[in-house]
Amino acid sequence: MRTAIFTAIVCSLAAGACTRGVVLYETTPVIVTAAPPAPVPAPPPAPPKEQIVVRDAIHFDTNLDTIKNESLAVLDDVATQIQSHPELVKIRVEGHTDNVGKSSDNLSLSRRRATSVRTYLITRGIDANRLLAEGYGDSNPIASNTDEPGRAKNRRVAFTILDRADTESQQSQQVSSNEGGR
Repeated sequence: MRTAIFTAIVCSLAAGACTRGVVLYETTPVIVTAAPPAPVPAPPPAPPKEQIVVRDAIHFDTNLDTIKNESLAVLDDVATQIQSHPELVKIRVEGHTDNVGKSSDNLSLSRRRATSVRTYLITRGIDANRLLAEGYGDSNPIASNTDEPGRAKNRRVAFTILDRADTESQQSQQVSSNEGGR
C-alpha cells in the first residue's frame, strides 16, 4: 500500500507540472550585430596625363624671372602648339624651383617665372584668358635635390591643360620643360 500511495503522489506531481508549463529565463544577453557593409568599390583611376616633351630647357637668369634669349625658340614652339589646338580652353603655366635658398623666396621666384612665360606666350598671340600662371616653388620636385643634376631637373616650367572644349570632364595634359638657372 505504501508503494501505491507513493506512486499516486509522484503521478499527481508529474501531472501538475505538466499543466503549469515551463518558464525559461535567459541569463546572458544575446548580442546581435549587423553584417559588415559591402566594401566600397575603388574609384576609377584618373585618366593618364598626356605629355608633350619639350626637348630643350627654358632658361632664366639666376635668381631672376628674365627668360634667356636661347629659350625664346622653345617658347615659340609651345605657342605654336597651343595655337594649333584651339580646343585647349585653359592652360596653367607652372613654375618650379629647386630647394636652394629659402622656400618663400623660391615660391616667389617660381610665380614670377610662370608669369614671365605667360606674358611671353600672350605676346606670341595666345589669348590671355586661356593662360593661368602658378608658382609652386620647391614643393613639387621631380628629382633629388641632393646634387646639381637633380636640382637642374627641378628648375622647370610645366604647361598643364586644365580644360578642353571637346570634353565634358576636365582632362590634364602636361607639357614640361626644365628651367635653367636657379
